Amino acid sequence: EDDADTRDMYSVLFESEGMWVAGAATPGEAIQAVDELKPDVVVTDVGFDGQPLGFDFIDVLKQHERTAHTPVILVSARAPSSIPAETRAQADVCLFKPVPPADLVAHVNRVLTMSRALRLRNEALLQKAVSLRDRSNALVARSREIDERASAVANGSCPRCGQALQWIERGTIDRREYDYYHWCANRCGLYCFDRAGRTWVKLAG
Repeated sequence: EDDADTRDMYSVLFESEGMWVAGAATPGEAIQAVDELKPDVVVTDVGFDGQPLGFDFIDVLKQHERTAHTPVILVSARAPSSIPAETRAQADVCLFKPVPPADLVAHVNRVLTMSRALRLRNEALLQKAVSLRDRSNALVARSREIDERASAVANGSCPRCGQALQWIERGTIDRREYDYYHWCANRCGLYCFDRAGRTWVKLAG
């Protein structure tokens, strides 16, 4: 808002409702303030020094990644038809003067409530995404562990003591392939390896 009296009036109004307020007289100052302070909501006029610079201000906010989700309430003395369709779509609320103070405060509170609910929902979704990622990583790690163990088994390590087994031959029974090994040197038993099931089968001992 470029009018100091109007800006002060808005500040007093919002502060009386327990809100912290920062004002800006130009779109440039407002952009810097929003970037530094990261407000919960922005209330702006569109006319500055007779120029509709507020349109560009709103567009910059909504195009910038860090401020795209900051709610914007447009308050203007212009005719509704003079507000570009793009600006109306970008603003979360469009109000046209005169706007009763109680109505403005109600709109701000409503936007804040919606914004906080959306932020909480996004945080919950982010936590869920992190949880799913961790679970996926754990499953991948477990899968690799199983593959490594299976690979070690397939290479002929005794399933009981880990001693290397001497391979004899590969045979097929009922279309299932088995690797046969000599007795374990530690007398754990005589084993064959079921290649399809990736499991050891104890034959004796």
